[in-house]
Amino acid sequence: MEKKSLTQQELADELNVSRQTISKWENGQSEPDINSITKLSMIFNTSYEEIISWFSDKQTKKHSSIDKVKFLFLYLATIETINLVIFIIFIFFLLYFLKISS
Repeated sequence: MEKKSLTQQELADELNVSRQTISKWENGQSEPDINSITKLSMIFNTSYEEIISWFSDKQTKKHSSIDKVKFLFLYLATIETINLVIFIIFIFFLLYFLKISS
């Protein structure tokens, strides 16, 4: 892709979209429509495929971050469940031994 030093506002002006739209594209929060992809490929002197690939990579990275957070929560929930089960078993044995010794 041809490097160009454009600000978000300059690119937005060329594409007739808002600067916020460009920001959302860059952050993987949304993707451009086919008309914008066509214009982007002309602005950056590259193929449609490369533009689409760039946005697909952004979405993949976004989803992989979300997957890591989901995994962390699942892991923590599993640890808490295991701790709860161990605690219940401990209480059961404690009550059992207290009953035997009395």
